[in-house]
Amino acid sequence: MFAHRASAVKVVAKLNEVMDYEKLYKDLVSKNDVSDNEVHKLELQLATLKTQLETAKSDADDFSQQRDALSKKMESLEKGFHASLEAVGGEEGEGADLIDAIETVSEKWQCEIESLQQEHCRELESAKIKFEQKLAAYKSAANSREFEQENVDHELLKERENHLETLKMYTTVSDKLKVNESENSNR
Repeated sequence: MFAHRASAVKVVAKLNEVMDYEKLYKDLVSKNDVSDNEVHKLELQLATLKTQLETAKSDADDFSQQRDALSKKMESLEKGFHASLEAVGGEEGEGADLIDAIETVSEKWQCEIESLQQEHCRELESAKIKFEQKLAAYKSAANSREFEQENVDHELLKERENHLETLKMYTTVSDKLKVNESENSNR
């Protein structure tokens, strides 16, 4: 009688581990989407910073061209001024007072030219310092964005590896479950 009762008992084997693969998959997909969004956002910021850097470089080139043009103009004015002085100074005997007046005007203009040159140099140095500061700030921002993007890419890679590991574990558990079910059905 005992054997008859024992054979009537149904044995069902279950694994203690219950995994909700749909939820795990959805979580990984949402984390992947968030990481992708961050990567796209950082790429857009990086592109913006690169365009700003290019704009700053073109502005610097324009400023350099303007500076060169002003320098050439100043040199031509000085040459013309010196040529005028030589032409006036060459006529001796006629109007010593005129020569003295021209020399005083010449000295006045020479002082004016020197002050303009000094002011130009100060403005040039100031603009150069500002440009270098902006350039350094753009480069720093671009480097930090690249570093953040690398971190996000690294996190995304980790998430993908974890996802693959979970899928492998799922396959292993699924195979074990099939083996157990076939053993149970054979019993």
